[in-house]
Amino acid sequence: MSGWKSAEQRKAYYKANREKAYNWRKSWKEANPEKVLESHKIYYQKHAEQERIRVSAWKKTNPDKVNAYKVTRRATKNKANDIHTADDKWMLKEMYSLAKLREEMFEFKWHVDHIVPLSKGGRHCLTNLQVVPEYWNLSKGNRNTDLFISATNGEQDDKDSK
Repeated sequence: MSGWKSAEQRKAYYKANREKAYNWRKSWKEANPEKVLESHKIYYQKHAEQERIRVSAWKKTNPDKVNAYKVTRRATKNKANDIHTADDKWMLKEMYSLAKLREEMFEFKWHVDHIVPLSKGGRHCLTNLQVVPEYWNLSKGNRNTDLFISATNGEQDDKDSK
């Protein structure tokens, strides 16, 4: 270590100068993005199995976040994503959390559904999403529907049939 006599000295310096050290690291990372990427790549190669286990465990404990990410990614690929702000992302995660909570309460699966499906030109936005039972969503397929509440009241279920 250049300039340091011991690891304890280095730790003491960083502890005493936290903000200065943070700003230095931040500016170095911004100036050297290729070195940062390379070091991350080397780390993940050395710890591949450990990372797979960590990510797998995280996915099992956060299925709502995983689903929100997957749907947002698919909508972005299709250029139909209107969820960009932190508040919108938080609301999307809350919808998936609500679906998970309903599964625990009612003991059957719930989905976050697009009212107008992405495949029919619908947008991935909060006003086009609803939390519905899995069986209802799967039977609906990729048809346009009214909101779940009105569809269960016996009103017209398929606007595409016209």
